[in-house]
Amino acid sequence: MLLLIILSACGGGGAPPSNSNPSQATSLIQIISVTNPGPIDKVYGQANFTNLAYGGIGTGDISYSSSDTNIATVNASSGEVSIISVGTVTITASKAADNQYAAADVSYTLNISPDTQVINFTDPGPISKSYGDANFSNLASGGVGSGAISYSSSNTSVALVDATSGEVSIIIPGFTIITATKAADKHYRAATTSYKISIPKLVQSIAFADSGPIYKTLNSASFINTASGGLGSGITVYSSSNTHVARLNSSSGEVDIFNSGQAIISALKYGDEIHSPVQTSYTLIVAPDSANFRAWVGATDTQVNFDSGAEGLNFIRSTDKNCDLANYSVCANGQLDILANSIITDTAINANRTGWYWLQHGNTNSQATTLALPNFTAREDLQVAEFGNRLWLAGGFDGSLKNDVWSSDNGITWMQTAANAAFSARYDHQLLSFNNKLWLIGGWDGGLKNDVWSSSDGTTWTQATANAAFSGRYSHQTVVFDNKMWLIAGWDGSMKNDVWSSSDGISWTQETASAAFSARYDHQVEVFNNKMWLIGGRDGANKNDVWSSSDGINWIQETAAAAFSARYDHQVSVFNGKLWLIGGWDGANKNDVWSSSDGTNWSQKTNNADFPAPSAPQLQVFDNKLLLIDADNGATENQVWSSTDGINWRQGHHNTIYFQ
Repeated sequence: MLLLIILSACGGGGAPPSNSNPSQATSLIQIISVTNPGPIDKVYGQANFTNLAYGGIGTGDISYSSSDTNIATVNASSGEVSIISVGTVTITASKAADNQYAAADVSYTLNISPDTQVINFTDPGPISKSYGDANFSNLASGGVGSGAISYSSSNTSVALVDATSGEVSIIIPGFTIITATKAADKHYRAATTSYKISIPKLVQSIAFADSGPIYKTLNSASFINTASGGLGSGITVYSSSNTHVARLNSSSGEVDIFNSGQAIISALKYGDEIHSPVQTSYTLIVAPDSANFRAWVGATDTQVNFDSGAEGLNFIRSTDKNCDLANYSVCANGQLDILANSIITDTAINANRTGWYWLQHGNTNSQATTLALPNFTAREDLQVAEFGNRLWLAGGFDGSLKNDVWSSDNGITWMQTAANAAFSARYDHQLLSFNNKLWLIGGWDGGLKNDVWSSSDGTTWTQATANAAFSGRYSHQTVVFDNKMWLIAGWDGSMKNDVWSSSDGISWTQETASAAFSARYDHQVEVFNNKMWLIGGRDGANKNDVWSSSDGINWIQETAAAAFSARYDHQVSVFNGKLWLIGGWDGANKNDVWSSSDGTNWSQKTNNADFPAPSAPQLQVFDNKLLLIDADNGATENQVWSSTDGINWRQGHHNTIYFQ
């Protein structure tokens, strides 16, 4: 509260004179306030409200007034405000003067905005229509204002709308947004609402003159199979899913055949403003002039797989060579599968039952074909090693000494990479993979050999040394261990128990001249559990002892007499975390199979495996299988057998089926 006292005096100060007049005193100032000092924002249509004034110590009454009663009125006594229209008005509160205090007033600003309104379409959408449908209306309504409703289209190339009536006319397929707007008036804002109209393109269809499948051969001429139909104006283009098999002229649809196999030939008719694109296709199956297959023949069935070019052909088999292929199901053991990129299990042919294979291409049948043995020449005392994800076979004796080299990616089908390699023809040598090369070491070529050869491709061979530090020998063993090649024991005119190593194939170090095991030949050495293991052989007598070494110098006898019979010319490999021993000679050729998880304790898996008792075979682990290569019974047969468990064995065969 502000209190102002004005004193009047005559003269120069001091006490007021006795004749001063009190009626000449000025009124005191007082101040009043409103609860909400404003500005206050309201919307047209809101309820009455009160914003009271207070304060001032005088006794005068407070009254209220509006600066524009067309916008808002105020009760002079209560201060209650009534909204009349949209705009801005000043509300003033006044406190009357009394005999001591002057009058006081206070004001606040009141802003009144237009209210919102809501309109809606009869169908809120989205609305789907078809090209060619009749005009339609979807009216908007609602909103308390007096403004008119008008309509618009967001895409007038797709659909038009009458601005007044809201009637919609479809022009072309597509989509558009139809919007209704109710105009603003004095008291209400403008209001809008929208819906979406979708008009899909018309579906069209096309078809090839020959719906397929179409069967051709590699020597078939180019051909045209056109697609037609469809009401649209779009062009038609052609394509092949497999350009390795067939390529097309994209405009004419002319097909040129390049390789056997299967391709999907497609025609695409492009869409236009009215019509959607459409595609159709047919299958083209091109038969090779011939098809290679590989077969693993087991006791009850045969697992067969073909080259990829044979996909899509019918693979028929029967035990009746004169089977009518059109009625294969009534032939003896008649079966049919459509070839894909997978193995076929054939139950017509097995180890105890021969049969015949055909391929069928549309109405064309191949010649009848049976199974054939692997295609390297039959031999004994050969050597096999894995190198570069392939198996490699070198040398041996097939009635004469050999220096040829063969390779295979499956163990059944072999390719000769060298008919007469640079090394002399020989047998009972060693072949191994080391430092990205194949290495051939020692053997017998009519004399004892201590030469060392290497090759990076199996075809071209380079002599690392003609006369290594170890004595010329055969029936020795070599392994890769501790980043070196190791040569162990063998026959150089007498039995040996020396151990040699080399990191380059040229310089050889004698690790020991006389190891703890007896001098011997035709033994086996494998690397297992970070050690070299020497198993069996002949030292003047057949052996079934087992020795191990972690350095090649110090050898520990793990057992003097393992569970398998004493033998030589057997085979040992590491497979599925175990040592596996197969065959050999213990007075007769053996076809038993043994395994050990520690090299000491041996378990017999079978006493009489499916393969004939072999003489000097080769055992390799390849493609997650045990492979026994050139297993024979003294007849020098070129057989290959495989097993995934060491118990059940399948014999490998192959052949080629010809259409002409």
